[in-house]
Order: sequence, then C-alpha cells, then structure tokens
Amino acid sequence: MADEQTVLLEFEKDILYNQNLEVEVCAMTNFFLCILQYLLIMIVLVAIGVGGAKIGIALRKKKDAKAALETKAEE
Repeated sequence: MADEQTVLLEFEKDILYNQNLEVEVCAMTNFFLCILQYLLIMIVLVAIGVGGAKIGIALRKKKDAKAALETKAEE
C-alpha cells in the first residue's frame, strides 16, 4: 500500500513538473511571437514610409519639370 502511494506521489510530481515546463515553454513562445509581431509591423511601416517618400519625390520632380516648361514658354 505504501509503495502504491509513493508511486502515485512521484507520478503527480512528474505531472506537475511537466505542466510547469509546458507553461515556461508556452511563455517563451508567446514572448518570441510578440517580438516577431512587432518586427513585422515595423517592416510594414518602413515599407509604407519608403513608398510615400518615393511617391513624394516623383511628384515633386514632375511638378518642377512642369514649372520649368512653363518658365521656358513665357520667355
């Protein structure tokens, strides 16, 4: 009878240890997933910023070229 109780206690300890291990692994996984999420958001925001800058430069060049043609036409 005592051996059975000892075996059950050891088994319960193993279960609790494994559950704690799973919680730690889950917490680490969640931590890395959060970092990955922020990195992806940062990449998207950088891409939007670069795209906006390129569009702005292109529009400014087009406006300057148009203004230069109007200046030449007036002379």
